[in-house]
Amino acid sequence: MEQIKKEISEYSEGEVLRILSKNVDGLFIIDYTNNTYQALRRNDFLKNIFNETGTYDELIRKLILRFSDSQNDIADDYHVFIPMLNKFKGNYSKHVDLFYKDQTGHYMMLINPMENTDKYILVLYELDNSEYAKKMYTSE
Repeated sequence: MEQIKKEISEYSEGEVLRILSKNVDGLFIIDYTNNTYQALRRNDFLKNIFNETGTYDELIRKLILRFSDSQNDIADDYHVFIPMLNKFKGNYSKHVDLFYKDQTGHYMMLINPMENTDKYILVLYELDNSEYAKKMYTSE
């Protein structure tokens, strides 16, 4: 779909949200109480790592509980901390590196609690090489 050049005042909230949604590489709904997730969108790389459904503990383990520069998980003894990582009270963002075979994917992870529920929306945006390089080589 070709973008029509418009003034910024001509965009509606709905149009901007549609544009944003097209850039999402991973979209998950999480049920904290039932320890489950449902993937609503996964790019091809993420399909190798995350099933369409699964446990929230497994999702967090794959996203956060690993050495940042390796596909190796932290020792099982430290998985006792998973329950402490599960409950989010506000918005949360983090850069995560994901690994599949000899490939590395660099993503920005956003977690947004759904108001008055025990559910979250987890969004993954793949960072292109220029953005990742900027992060690596500067303090930004």
